[in-house]
Amino acid sequence: MRVDFLVHGYTELRYLLPIAERIGQSHTMRAFVNRRTVKYNTVATQGTEKMRSLLSDRRVEMLDLEHPTGGDVLFSVEGVHPYASLLGDYQRIVAVQHAFDYNNPESHVDKNSLSVVWDEASALQIRNFKPNVNAVVAPLPTTFWNRETDANFARSVGVPDHSVLVFYPDQGLISAAEEACRTLVREGFPVFVKQRAKHQPIRPIPGTASVYDAVWYPSESIFLSANAAFCVGFGTGAYADTCAAGISFIDFPMPDYSKKYAKPDSRHFLLGDCNNIADSMKMMIKEAQVTTPRNARHDEVFKFFLMTVGEDLT
Repeated sequence: MRVDFLVHGYTELRYLLPIAERIGQSHTMRAFVNRRTVKYNTVATQGTEKMRSLLSDRRVEMLDLEHPTGGDVLFSVEGVHPYASLLGDYQRIVAVQHAFDYNNPESHVDKNSLSVVWDEASALQIRNFKPNVNAVVAPLPTTFWNRETDANFARSVGVPDHSVLVFYPDQGLISAAEEACRTLVREGFPVFVKQRAKHQPIRPIPGTASVYDAVWYPSESIFLSANAAFCVGFGTGAYADTCAAGISFIDFPMPDYSKKYAKPDSRHFLLGDCNNIADSMKMMIKEAQVTTPRNARHDEVFKFFLMTVGEDLT
């Protein structure tokens, strides 16, 4: 069987590489990389060497998107991107969830594809968006299939267990982020503040460490949250991954767009009071530290993926 991956940038690798690692030796794997995209975390801006190495280590051949093909199974991220039409016909296209980007205009899902999401709230949102789409909930996000390995890597680079990962706001809301971080520092937590390079820079906060993209591949946010006590955000959709992996997330949905995101019905999703951040944080810290590790069911999880694509990939 031939299994292909549609890759637009380094961000997708955290969703696709764990799948590639578990596909059996008898199957051919190829990654079609979009060199047209010039976003901040793509091969056009970050180069091809690291991506080629990450793919090669997992027996995946890296090819340009323009190569005409087709085959058995195509894995994509967010939705079935229009560029997928360049790759020809596939028996099955599997679109893996990346936060809530499946609602972006450039992403789409259709009746010929399968959308794999991390919680029922996202599945319902997709079904309402496209009633004929087959959206199914995975038992564990692919991003956390290697959770213990990722946690060990984080420890090796100085990230202590039970630290807190704070996702810095995309724009503005600096005082809100600083208030949350100061509260966490006073409560005795090691705090790591994560920001994407395309957004506003982090204003240094005493007692915290700042981390940007393109430092550790394939994903800083996964490494930093793998053994975190909990996470905090101000409009990010990162909780879609963490909550489904049993890692609690305190969400302050301050930007208007984030209020429209699907909110999971999970004990690990905690909605903060945007008007009283410090007190809200203090009240939820104990509850947020109740994690439910889900890192020992890899075989069962991958069986789910085998079922979704309708073929035996082992």
